[in-house]
Amino acid sequence: MGGKTIGALLGAALCLAALSGCAGPASLKGTTWYYSTGSEVKSIQFSGEERGVTSEGLSFSYEADGDVVTIDSGLGGSVLTRSERNGVEILEGNGYVFYQDQAIPQSEIDAARQEKERAVAAEAEKRAAELREELEGTWRWANENGYYDYTDARTVTFNADGTWESSMVEHDVERSGNWDVEVTERTAEGSGVWKVVYSGEKTTFDRMAFDLNISKADGSEFSQEEKGDFASGYPSEFFIKNGEIAALSRYERQ
Repeated sequence: MGGKTIGALLGAALCLAALSGCAGPASLKGTTWYYSTGSEVKSIQFSGEERGVTSEGLSFSYEADGDVVTIDSGLGGSVLTRSERNGVEILEGNGYVFYQDQAIPQSEIDAARQEKERAVAAEAEKRAAELREELEGTWRWANENGYYDYTDARTVTFNADGTWESSMVEHDVERSGNWDVEVTERTAEGSGVWKVVYSGEKTTFDRMAFDLNISKADGSEFSQEEKGDFASGYPSEFFIKNGEIAALSRYERQ
């Protein structure tokens, strides 16, 4: 029910009819009724025997015939039925239920939001588990240099317990003069912990909102300098892009 065309909505919302001067249901005069639009609580107030106003400032007229209330905002009409549910008096019609206790429709909104959050969290965890499974295992990248007879290689293992280890071997070629060549080998090892995290808003699920966090063994983050330093053993090539495991180098699962 909602916007400025509250005429039609108002019909629903305005469903409460005052039974003034009649035997049966008490008069609605002076009462306020609250309902949920799904995202917010709105209200209608029966300010007189035949007139009322909505929380949006739209006035309406109404008349009651027993438990049936007919509302007319001038833009459209609506019919509400007065009854009882779980011991609570309600007005119902046009897909809305009206209560005199504002906390009831608010609790409906809160429950719906919490259910959505639970569904999003479950879906996010399911996808995160899939990404963890895709990454778990040993990955190796190698580049052979047949001319100087060496192989640069990097091996990274992502364990199921959330730990990782890496070993790296690279070579530098230095030339002196026309013929003298010196090949120097560099090695590095690293270890730590890793996890896949969902970084999006908890009310919306976006498959792209996942990050791969690679940390030191104590859980502390690598500095930018360490991430760029070969000696740290940090496996900087691995990350999550568009919701998929990716690596800058051509790693292959072993």
